[in-house]
Amino acid sequence: MTTGWFKDSTKRNNMSDKQIHTQPDDHSNPIGIERSQWRVLIVDPQPAVRQVVGDFLKEFYRLSLSQSGDRTITFLAKQDVDVMLVNDQLPGEIGARALIRHAQANYPDLPIIVLSGEKATKAGVVEVGTCSFVPKKILRTEVGRAQLLLLIDRRIHAHQHDRRTVFQRQQQQRAGMTAGHFLIGRSPTIEALRETAVQAGRSRLNVLITGETGVGKTLLAQAVHLAGEQASSRPYVTLDPSTLVPSLFEAELFGHARGAFTGATHAQVGAFEAANGGTLLLDEIGDLPLDLQRKLLQAVEERVIRRVGDVREIHLNVRLIAATNRNLERDVENGRFRADLYQRLNELRVHIPPLRERKEDVAPLLAYFIEQYHHGGSVRTNDDAERIVRGYDWPGNVREVRTLARRLCAEGIGDTIHEEELIKMLPTRVDRTDSSDLPPEERIRVYSRRAYLQVLKEHAYNIRGTARTLDVPYHTLRSRLKSLDLLHALRKKPDVI
Repeated sequence: MTTGWFKDSTKRNNMSDKQIHTQPDDHSNPIGIERSQWRVLIVDPQPAVRQVVGDFLKEFYRLSLSQSGDRTITFLAKQDVDVMLVNDQLPGEIGARALIRHAQANYPDLPIIVLSGEKATKAGVVEVGTCSFVPKKILRTEVGRAQLLLLIDRRIHAHQHDRRTVFQRQQQQRAGMTAGHFLIGRSPTIEALRETAVQAGRSRLNVLITGETGVGKTLLAQAVHLAGEQASSRPYVTLDPSTLVPSLFEAELFGHARGAFTGATHAQVGAFEAANGGTLLLDEIGDLPLDLQRKLLQAVEERVIRRVGDVREIHLNVRLIAATNRNLERDVENGRFRADLYQRLNELRVHIPPLRERKEDVAPLLAYFIEQYHHGGSVRTNDDAERIVRGYDWPGNVREVRTLARRLCAEGIGDTIHEEELIKMLPTRVDRTDSSDLPPEERIRVYSRRAYLQVLKEHAYNIRGTARTLDVPYHTLRSRLKSLDLLHALRKKPDVI
């Protein structure tokens, strides 16, 4: 066992900081890793902060704790982590800036979240590189902790689908995938979407995919890409602009030269260049700020880009797919989205209806996901269970079906799913108080829903007032509430909007 200032989160009340403990992976249960799949590294000199943040996050992630930059560097060389949280006032020769520079130079894809004191400035951190900024004071409230939790979850999933690693050609070739592999169901809607995906893939038109959170917009985007000519040999790249630091959006989208800005210790290929010759998916395009929409429009119209800090022109041959859960037509009318960019993206429009409008797709989806997570052979749903499935509204759409499949497999199922198993899980699972037996993804969702509902109640369900208190833009909070399926529940209140 290696010595140092790291501590395994399983040792809850023993904060001696004498040893490094890394939480062992659970390979005894084939899906056991689902309970705590991601590792978060907290680097903070204050034991009280490490304990407070650690005790909160340990319910959702595997943790490693550190108090110094030098030991963190040693640890990173030996242990993979998925997100690093750093105190911006880290003392010692290797402070926060030096540690962040080291991480960006040696682990350029590692998401970094900077925990700042109340007197620190955002600019002093962002200039180091692609970091997210979180003031420590938000940890004092439950909704603030939910904000941190959602940020970590978003950064982890953006990292896992990082645009520099989403070249799926080998996997596609091995699996012989086609559009049908991504569009599961038997409804007329799904049949039509399969045909649309094939037509869109062959056309090379820009595609705009709309639909509620969780309906499968990114899956449809992959289906469109695979339907194109020689798709298996062409790059498929994804980028979610809403997860990026605005000041570094250009560098992420267009790439940058070495030395282009502070912290740019190496040249980086941008999303457009990485996708050249193939497909670029811009997810959640509706959350893109107006000033960044102009820069994107210029690249789409001219089909030429330059890396930040470079004069060399790069000519593009990229098909663009954009996805959003927002009503872009209304955003255009309200001045929140550029009309000219909307027209460029909307060359071919595809809308995915929510699952409650195509319930005949639920059973095939459930069977498909169970097949992915269950290792005991095929599983069927009896007639009573299928009636339960069809009677539920599925506010979380396809994502919720996938979570149900994980829970069923985690609790152990035979060759048939019965009515009793579904009744136990479905009617109250979205707003249940005790969520300890849910997968981490759903525990995060339950916790966040409860926290945001509480702060909304304190502001008489007024979103603008809540946004002012939380110090977040109105459209950002509204988008977050929509992703948590809270807007639909709050529409009964006359002052929600």
